[in-house]
Parts: sequence; structure tokens; C-alpha cells
Amino acid sequence: SWVRYSITATPTAGAKTVGIQIVTSGDAINIAFGQLENRSSVTAYNATTTAALTNYIPVLQTAAINAPRLDYSPTAGTPNGLLIEEQRTNLVIQSANFAISPWIPHVAGTVTAATNISPDGTLSANILTEGLTTNFHDVYQGSLGAAGTYTFSCYAKNITGTWLNLAIYQNSTTWGSAIFNLITGITTSSASNTLTLGTPSITAVGNGWYRCSITVTTTASFTISINLTNTATVGNPTYGIQNYTGTGNSIYLWGAQLEAGAFPTSYIPTVASQVTRSADSAVMTGTNFSSWYNIAQGTLFVNALPNKGFPVSGTGYCFAELSKDANNRIYVSSQTGVANLAATIAYNGTFTTTVLGTLASGQNGLVNIAYQNGSVNGSLNGGSTISAIPLGIPQQTSLSIGTNYATTFNINGYIRKLQYYPIALSNAELQEMTS
Repeated sequence: SWVRYSITATPTAGAKTVGIQIVTSGDAINIAFGQLENRSSVTAYNATTTAALTNYIPVLQTAAINAPRLDYSPTAGTPNGLLIEEQRTNLVIQSANFAISPWIPHVAGTVTAATNISPDGTLSANILTEGLTTNFHDVYQGSLGAAGTYTFSCYAKNITGTWLNLAIYQNSTTWGSAIFNLITGITTSSASNTLTLGTPSITAVGNGWYRCSITVTTTASFTISINLTNTATVGNPTYGIQNYTGTGNSIYLWGAQLEAGAFPTSYIPTVASQVTRSADSAVMTGTNFSSWYNIAQGTLFVNALPNKGFPVSGTGYCFAELSKDANNRIYVSSQTGVANLAATIAYNGTFTTTVLGTLASGQNGLVNIAYQNGSVNGSLNGGSTISAIPLGIPQQTSLSIGTNYATTFNINGYIRKLQYYPIALSNAELQEMTS
């Protein structure tokens, strides 16, 4: 029942007073979030303490079906590029409402729903509050998944609680866990027992919110848990260090996601059931493609950030591909995870591969491939041009961006720039282009 009211006025010179007044005797109202700004219309609320501030407030948005996901940095406001991701399913039910089943608050933890603005700009953030007794202070869902590698993530924001603990556990001796500081934005500790734990991550998403994630390889079904804790050091998430006497501290929670995979992907909201996001497919075919493609020679250049900085699972990824079918393709892709990046020409099933160099996890890649009868050349991030001799140049019918002809080997990251030249550029030009 909260309503935001505003008034705009142009006062005469001199100091003025602003105020909120009850005009009917005996009435009472709740008031919050006062704001005075020197402009002709009201803007989003900016919290202040002792000094005024101007703050960029990002909003997590969604793209329509068949629309490109042109993504921006929520903290810098700068463009990230075209987001291309593989298919994923959010296995968490009620991903944004921790106050109802199948979420279960533990004995000493309480959850209040729809208490503040969440990262998507709606009034859907939850509050997780410590109890005042000695027990767990968490909310959890159980009997999820099976043996495999899973990534569990959620959005969190400090109120009075400093540390958030995310855990995946099968029992008291089989678990993986990490603790995140919601004030400094760092992972303070992580540990596991029996299970394999990947590298946890915490990413600022603006307006004091962080997205935290852990990756655990399980051997059976498991429980996911979001804990308030009073320590920066991980302990057993099923008992022990998370079992403490609370003082009423609290944090905001929103957007939980559990997905099969070795890294987190963009948030998939759920309500009463699990939801699957299809793989992104950015493909150009027909006359949109044939009007500019030159079969005799050409150069393809891509600027991309694979996997959004997270290690890949070993299946590799494709920057871009000119293709007709599985046996006739021209493409730039990784060979083994983020290790070797290569330029390849497949001609009637014979593959000629040119290894261009290595790309570290989280490193942006500027890469190109130039083809013509008798040669294929390429350069990565200003490195020396590498050459090979293909059997021939195939006739292509499509361009796939951030994936291959079969919409697999998704880059799971950002395509920042793509250029095509209908000539094979020189080795010096190829190296200069990627510098």
C-alpha cells in the first residue's frame, strides 16, 4: 500500500523549508525516503546519510523472443556486447520468493517477502533475518539434482548482516560451501568435504546488490542453502559454525538459481516450476548472407569475451562460423576449454586447423581468420600471424555468431564486434587488427 508522492515548485529567492504534514487531527501515516532535487521532475530514489549523492541505478531487464540480448555493465553503464549463452534450466522453484514452499526457513531464520526493490526494478526483494536463539539462520530447498556438476547462485544485499554463506550439501560429511562479504564484495573463504568445489564468484550488479555463486560436483541428490553467518570462515554448512546465537541481523535476497553446469549463466526466473532458457542462436542466412559473402576470399574478425570470465567445462566454444554443413565450414573456436584458440577450414570433411595461441580465463579475445585458395591465416590479440594450407575453400550459406552451425559450442559470453571483409587481408593487417 506504499505510494510515492511528489511536488514540483519554483520558489522565490532565499532559503525555503520542505515538510510533510498531517492535516487531519488524529491521523497517522508511515513515511520514508524523502528526497529534494533541483530539477523539474522526480527521479529514482537515492539514499543519503550526511551528504547528497547522485547514483546510477541499474535494472535487470529481459529481451523479447527473437530479439538480441545487448547487455550492459550494471556498475559502469558501458556496453558488454551481444550475450550468447547455451541452454540452461533453473532447478530452483520460487526463485524470487523465499517466504513460501518449497523454501524452508530453518529454526532461527525468518524470511519476509516483497520488502524492497530487487535488481529487476520490482518490489520483490526478500529479507532473511537472524533469530535471537542459537541455531541455523538460513533458508533452504532439498532433494534437488543428482550426481553431476551444479552452480548455485543468488542475489544478495547487505542490510545489517555482513556475511552470506551459500552451500550445497548431501549430508553432514559431504558438502561444498563459500562465504561472501556483502560490504566489501569479496569471497572470504570456501571449503568442501568429499565433494569437488569450483571457484566461487561474487559480482557487483549495482545499487549495493551482488550476485554470489558456488559450483560443486555432487555424487547424489542434495540440498541448497542460503545462510546468514557471523563469521568470514567456512564451516560445515549442516552444523557447527553456522549454528550460532543471532542478534537480529538481516540481508536482502533475490533471484536464486541452480543450474547444471560449471559456471553461472544469466538469471532465469521461476515460480511454480522449473524453467528452461533456450540457447541463443544468432544466425544469418539467405540473401542477408549471400549478398555480401565472397567464396573466393575473405577475412572474418571477432572481438569477444568468452564465458563471461568463468572457466569452461572442456567442451569449447566458437567465436563465429561461416558454414554450409558439418563438413564445410570456416570458423574460429577454442580447442580445449580456454586453452588453445584456433582458426579452422573444413573442406568436404577434411579439417585444416591453425592454432593461433592461448586465451586465459576472463581474457578478451581479438581474433581473425583470412582465407583464400592455398592459404588460411589468423592472429590472436596482436600475436604473430599463423598460416596453414587448406585443401580448398567451401561454399557457405550462413553466418553463426558466438556459436557453430548446430547452435552448440556457445561462447557463453559477449560478442563485442564482428567484421567481414570480402578480401583476404595481409598478414601485417591481420596482426594490426587484433593488436
